[in-house]
Amino acid sequence: EKRQQLSYSIASLDEQIQDAKQHIEMSHKAHQLQQDIEDRKSRLASLQQREQDLSQIKRKKAQEMQEILLKMKKEIQMRQMQACVGKDRTMTISNDNGRRFPA
Repeated sequence: EKRQQLSYSIASLDEQIQDAKQHIEMSHKAHQLQQDIEDRKSRLASLQQREQDLSQIKRKKAQEMQEILLKMKKEIQMRQMQACVGKDRTMTISNDNGRRFPA
């Protein structure tokens, strides 16, 4: 009788030990998954910041290009006006229709 009771107690303890081991493994896996989630959130935030930075750089470069194009356009207009002065020997200004008027 005592032997059977002891045998039952040992089996019950073995079961409790197995349950505890599984609980520890699950807890460890849960911790790993939580850490993975945190790492991915951090990486995502980093990538989003990088995307914002690149977008800002892109806008700045586009603005710089617009300014350069505007300067070039003005330079071309100045040279065209100088060419007109040199050709006609009198200063003229062209309007958008190509007609010339004395300055």
